[in-house]
Amino acid sequence: MKIGIDTNVLFYFLDRDSPFHTEARETLTGLVEKQSAVATQQNLVELAAALTKRGVPSQATKKYVQAFMETIPVLRPAAETVRLFLSEMEGKSIKGARLFDLYLAATLVSNGVELLYTYNEKDFSDISGLKVWRPGERFWKTPGV
Repeated sequence: MKIGIDTNVLFYFLDRDSPFHTEARETLTGLVEKQSAVATQQNLVELAAALTKRGVPSQATKKYVQAFMETIPVLRPAAETVRLFLSEMEGKSIKGARLFDLYLAATLVSNGVELLYTYNEKDFSDISGLKVWRPGERFWKTPGV
């Protein structure tokens, strides 16, 4: 089973001052070892934006992004991604920055990923075809995952 990794997990993996650092590091390491973790191009762009916004130099940010690219398979939007994105917008009052979460979800679902590990579960709770893995739950210890 492939598990999508939200940008906040990547950020907390790097942020040693975060109260979520240890859990994010242990969980992501376990998922990588089991070859279950996947990220998207969007995750890497969002991570770069978050790091540079917090003062991390561009060169260091580039090295972090490249390291994740070498460790975790990176998904691209599929032909179906925009159709799913627009379909999920229908009948919902999703707007602003939340549309990026919706597009991330559409990218994952259109690539066959049905589970997302995130610290912002509310951002993804009402998206069709995507289940949310909440911090503290240890899916990666389940046999076969």
